[in-house]
Amino acid sequence: MPDEQKMEHVTKAMILNTTAMVTIRLTLADVERALKLDGQADSQNCAGAVCVIKHRDKFDHPVTSLVDWWRDRVYILGKQRSNGQNVCYCYAHHDNVEELFDTDKGLEKLKKKLEKTGFIDITLHPVKRGVSPKTGKPVHKRGPGPKRGGERRGAKIGGDLRYFNYITARKAA
Repeated sequence: MPDEQKMEHVTKAMILNTTAMVTIRLTLADVERALKLDGQADSQNCAGAVCVIKHRDKFDHPVTSLVDWWRDRVYILGKQRSNGQNVCYCYAHHDNVEELFDTDKGLEKLKKKLEKTGFIDITLHPVKRGVSPKTGKPVHKRGPGPKRGGERRGAKIGGDLRYFNYITARKAA
């Protein structure tokens, strides 16, 4: 793949969750490469996607050229199965670096930060049910579900409102 080739793909894939955590190192070279690819606000050519491709040897599954970087998820296309079905691996990340990939000011902030520190380590976590993708902390249920057979909660509309008004007027009479 030539260095200056911009990647844009649309494909259907079966998403598989991963079990291993992976740490990749974002450098100034990754940001500059993403700028050459015009990867600003482009989830397939942003600095995070460039960094994943660069560190493909750290993953325990095959990594092809397609990486889609989202606010709290990273989707990495693996090799096709023998039946021709694409396989995609999903990771969660709990940092705020992706917000800097989208704007000129954000990229300038990211470049300044990388000039000071030299690199930023981004940890990609396996996706787990019941865990917030933004914080990585468990999500607590908000209490019991709706009561069965009782009065419905929330605003009354339509038939519920007419029935409520009918019953209220009857009780008042």
